[in-house]
Amino acid sequence: MATTGAVAALALVLTVVLPVVLPAVARDASGLRTLAGGLLPELVQARADGRRAPQAVLRSRTDIPREVPVVPAVAAPKHVDPGSAATPEDVRGATRLTWPLPASCTDVSSRARGARPPRLPARTGYSTDPASLGKGARLQRVYAVRDGRLSPLDGLGPADRCDRWRWEVLRSGIPAAHLVALDQVVLYDYPPEVLQDPSRQGGIRTGFFEPNPSDPTRYRLAFATGLGAQEQLLTMAHEVGHVVSLYPDRTRPSRDPRCPWVIDNAGTCAAAGTPLVAFYAGTYSAEQRSRISRLYADHRQPSADELQAFHATGPESFVSAYAATHPTEDFAESYAYWCLHGTSRDAPVEGASTAGLAKRAFFDAEARDGRLDARVCGPWRALASRG
Repeated sequence: MATTGAVAALALVLTVVLPVVLPAVARDASGLRTLAGGLLPELVQARADGRRAPQAVLRSRTDIPREVPVVPAVAAPKHVDPGSAATPEDVRGATRLTWPLPASCTDVSSRARGARPPRLPARTGYSTDPASLGKGARLQRVYAVRDGRLSPLDGLGPADRCDRWRWEVLRSGIPAAHLVALDQVVLYDYPPEVLQDPSRQGGIRTGFFEPNPSDPTRYRLAFATGLGAQEQLLTMAHEVGHVVSLYPDRTRPSRDPRCPWVIDNAGTCAAAGTPLVAFYAGTYSAEQRSRISRLYADHRQPSADELQAFHATGPESFVSAYAATHPTEDFAESYAYWCLHGTSRDAPVEGASTAGLAKRAFFDAEARDGRLDARVCGPWRALASRG
């Protein structure tokens, strides 16, 4: 799942930018961007989570807890099968889905545009700032989700077939209890001149997850459309990972200092029973928790070198270098790889084939214990196996 800026921008909205190998290489199935060295500040800004905080909010996502519930450490499985994690049942369940999308659906120059550009709708509780989509991004469509279907909010008429196909793929991977809380889907793209601009040094914002400030149990998802099939799937899965980390009924706005974890600058509280807290407690060692909390202590923002050094202390612990930039991103990134690839050694993780395996195994354990329905990932695993 980069725009220009500093690491200090780790407080926009829960987002995803193209996964990155620190500091120089990005995963790039679509060929849309090539990253140069020293880009972590830009990448962290574009893929960072949160929102500008009101002056009164003193706690932010930098307040990573040091004290967590005592739980058994999650171990990586000793025997891991190679090959796709998709089962024959998964493949059958995905036959109705159109994927990869036709080239006309991802070619930004071929998409029809209305006489007037759409706007992010006002009075919905969500951001109306077009800059939230990323520098140079062009808003395509804004939809409300009603009765499981896309309903236009931009006055541009019904969804075209590309957006309907994309929606069917997205909704197939969202657990039912989380799907009912989805308010809006926003689609945007980047013109070729932005993608090819060498001053950008590569990097685009591929998607984000935004809780509604008025009611954080509701949310919207936004995605860039001009991506390769695998990158689109990974972006979808990453953003749904953010949703799964908190919902349903497991998050609340809070400026109460007793809240165990404020995960964004809007004051969204991750209660003690959230999967996010269990993930952090069970997959981070005491030393890792101490190091990452010190990096963000007192509202400071780590430098690119500091984040790279933290990843280097245990690269086998993370599915990607970006996952090591913050525990909320680690949860979403690990969930994305698990949802698409399970614990297969063939998962396209960064580094060794076992990178982040214990964290992917965390989601297996959640599924075995009934806290997560792995079947919802079946269609996506089948689509990922299509290449």
